[in-house]
Amino acid sequence: MFLRRKQQQASSDEELVLAIKAGRSEALGVIWDRYAHLLFAVGMKYLKNAETAKDAVMTLFAELPSLIKRHEVRNAGAWLHTVMRNHCLMQLRGAKPLTELNGTQQDEADDLLAAHLENEEMLRRMEHAIDELNEHQRDCIKLFYLDRLSYAEVGERLNMAFDAVRSNLQNGRRNLRIILERGTSNTSGTAAHNAP
Repeated sequence: MFLRRKQQQASSDEELVLAIKAGRSEALGVIWDRYAHLLFAVGMKYLKNAETAKDAVMTLFAELPSLIKRHEVRNAGAWLHTVMRNHCLMQLRGAKPLTELNGTQQDEADDLLAAHLENEEMLRRMEHAIDELNEHQRDCIKLFYLDRLSYAEVGERLNMAFDAVRSNLQNGRRNLRIILERGTSNTSGTAAHNAP
């Protein structure tokens, strides 16, 4: 849907964010190449219309330099996803006053908002649960699932053997499940810290 240049530059997301903060516009083009198509998919999920989703991506990228300057961006992909999702939800809320929606549209808007709030609560619980893991499990989970690194890349980043990465991911997933099933990370943190 969005054209990307064939050759991707090797700069990391962190380097690109710093370059955008410094006012280097070429870094914005590389971020576009990496994330515009993914943000379009987020737009389609919420807005259900290709043209509206494209407009939302264009709007986000027009505002991106000022947004990045105002925020601390640690994981560009996850941050962009969140900004795009929030932009879409705000657009949905502002598209029509609720008083102008018919019964079916009102129900759909209520369902969408309820699902969003439930999702936000689940993400908050997941963040707290990840924080309760021991250091190795937490680092492996974040690098593998949030930064989308491979087993080998996680091992290289953490100076950890392949089997250790796999073990920490398996134990981390199990401990996350335990923490989330218990309902509160505060009462289950000790179990996660003590588990292998």
